[in-house]
Amino acid sequence: MRRELQVAVAFARVVLRDDSVASDGAAPLGVPARFDFIPDQAERKLSILSRPGTIGIDLDDRRSALRPYRDHADPTPAFTPELVSADPLRPFAPTPWPMNGLLSDPWGAWHPRRIELALARGETRELAVFPAPMRVDQAGGAIVGNLRFADGVPAAWAVIEVNVRITAVRVERLRAQADARGEFAIALRRLPPLADGLDDYSARLTVRARRPPPVDPARPLPAPAVDPDTLPSCNLTPVDAATPVAEIQLGLRPGRRHHPASNGTPSTDRHLIIHPL
Repeated sequence: MRRELQVAVAFARVVLRDDSVASDGAAPLGVPARFDFIPDQAERKLSILSRPGTIGIDLDDRRSALRPYRDHADPTPAFTPELVSADPLRPFAPTPWPMNGLLSDPWGAWHPRRIELALARGETRELAVFPAPMRVDQAGGAIVGNLRFADGVPAAWAVIEVNVRITAVRVERLRAQADARGEFAIALRRLPPLADGLDDYSARLTVRARRPPPVDPARPLPAPAVDPDTLPSCNLTPVDAATPVAEIQLGLRPGRRHHPASNGTPSTDRHLIIHPL
């Protein structure tokens, strides 16, 4: 029992949740995929145990053999002596432990995300991730589209939120994250059938995004992943006007595929134009 308690306390966990749908009072959905963690500083990497929807970090790892680390350029120990275990065979990491890097689904069914955390022993953190557009089930209807900045640059990894008014007291929140090309898809399968006399559900669409760094034409690499929790709000050019607004109004019908596009975009290249604040 004592050994089991030590192992449990020595671990920190990152639990991933599907942030594409959320209802009032409903528990967040788990993520069935196994993610890789790619740290910024591989030389100081601890043992990472990956399970579907969970990343475990061993902060009491014999194999990592964490001693007071000394850089030749900086003789100051990275870990102070009092934070190093008295038993040289059972060193432990300092608290909190920085976990900075990239979470990535090797199969590409879920979008990668950037993380910068400081985790203590025994701590559990929840992080949101989003499915890629190809994984979104559109059988019950969907909102699909492409996001771009005014100069045509794709709004890579932007987060789209749609609040659907079901009744006077119930609002369904639907979310998605665009891919590196700015394309997104939001499933409408959770919307109930329309009541008699109701033509559609009233909905409001908002976007949060950050302009990606400039692309070198000689090396056109995809935009680097972002932390979706830190993206700032943007304005959008609406469907029926030219002046940017904070949100656009939609009428949604379950079972139908909706493709909103900003006013003035050509029929052969429909997209939503966003504007940083």
